[in-house]
Order: sequence, then structure tokens, then C-alpha cells
Amino acid sequence: MRTNGASLKEQVAGLLHDTSHTAFSHVIDWVFGDPSKADFQDKLHEDKIKNSEIKNILEKHSFNPEEISNYSNFSLLEKKAPGLCADRIDYTLRETATRINFEKARFCYRKLINFNNTFAFKSEKAAKLYAELYAQCQRENWSGNESKARYHILADILKIALNKKIIYFQDFKRDDNFVTNLLKNSKDEDILNGLNLLRDGFLIKETDSDKNIELRSKFRYIDPEILLADKIVRLSDISEEYKIFIDKEKKDFKPIVKVNILNKNWLFFMHG
Repeated sequence: MRTNGASLKEQVAGLLHDTSHTAFSHVIDWVFGDPSKADFQDKLHEDKIKNSEIKNILEKHSFNPEEISNYSNFSLLEKKAPGLCADRIDYTLRETATRINFEKARFCYRKLINFNNTFAFKSEKAAKLYAELYAQCQRENWSGNESKARYHILADILKIALNKKIIYFQDFKRDDNFVTNLLKNSKDEDILNGLNLLRDGFLIKETDSDKNIELRSKFRYIDPEILLADKIVRLSDISEEYKIFIDKEKKDFKPIVKVNILNKNWLFFMHG
């Protein structure tokens, strides 16, 4: 946001954007919230700023904590899908750079522009590449069966630990390592079996049985803005090909997948 001329106030809001995330981040949506919405941490955001030392720091520098904690005040930082915003751009390009192709991520980054407090790409080529990368991340990772299965397994472990009072909600305000050590030191057979499954790997078998695990996720897609002749347009407005592509992605997406999760030796079965 700094590179693209965001105000200092919006940069501050961006730095604090994920401050309410708990240990294991969006896994918490599988424990307490709704994985199809992935918004549990958003509900904690205002309270996190208001009830921590962050509030005093903001006030010391003449920022209003309520204003900073309200995403709707900052159009570059947050925007409803399928539009571009700093949060969506950040996690997509970081994943692209580390998992897919660094040069493609850099190309998209360099083609970004801030036009009247709206993120847009300078060319259709960059917008199309970014949209394709976003869809690839969606298919292969964010809503891939392996990723969802890992979330399910870890959430199951955490639910067991909560029910047995091995961990408490307050522990999620610490970091991943803190909670993981509590789990490892629990000596609980169910918890240790689950951790071993995550460590050693597992197999996923799709099934139609109502008795097996339901993996849920939300459909994500992007329809990026493009600056053409001093006017903002969407990629789907100028590319019939992309419009057809998105329609097909929506049609093919399965919000619920029923599976069996087994370890690689077929000795351990994870119940839903």
C-alpha cells in the first residue's frame, strides 16, 4: 500500500489487519466458526485493538482506534470479492512467489496501480495472469482436498484437546508453537495419533457415504480491475474467455466433499 500511495492511516490499518488472528490462523474457523466463511478472526478484530496495548499506541499517535479497526474505511486494504484489495493481492502474490513462480508474481506486482483509491492493473495481460494464478491457488491449495483434510485433522485434534481441557480458548491467543507443545505433551492417544498423521502424511479417498468426513470450503475467485483510458473496468467486461472460465470454475466447484482420511499404511482412520 505504501508503494501505491496509500495514506499513512490506511498503512497503519494494513499493518494491524491480521492482528486478531489466533494460533493456526484460519484453522480456528474449523474449530469455532464456519470454514465456508473463514471470518472468525474478523469478528475479534475490533476487540483485539480496543482491549490491548495497540489502542494506547494508536491514540498516542493521534489515530482513532475505532476508525483504524473498521475495514470499511479503507478501500485499498479491503474490498469484497471478487475485487482487488491489498489483503487479497498480498496473500496471492506471496503464495505465487513461493510455491508457483516468482517472476510471475513480480510481473503482476509491478503492473499494479492505485487509481482513485482502487487497485487496478495497468494491462489486460497482467490482470489475466493474476486471475489465472489466483484460480490455480484456489484449486491446488486453498480448496484442495489435501489442504482441507489437514485443516480438518488439526481442527479435530484441537476440539479433542478443548473437550479434555488440555488447552483452553485463551491459549489460541498465543502462537502455534505454544499450542503445539501443549498438544505434544498431553500424552493423549487420540491427539498424538492425529499429530502423527499430519507429520507422516495420509491418503484421501472420496466417497458418497453419509457416514464419512465432510470437507467444506468457500469458492474464491477474482475478477480484477483494469485501468483502460482513465476508466476502471473488470476483466470479465473485456474478456468473454475469462467470463466463461469463471462460470466453469463455479460450476465445477464442490463446497462439500465427502472423504475417508487414512494414513499411508491404511492403519489409521480419522472419523468425522
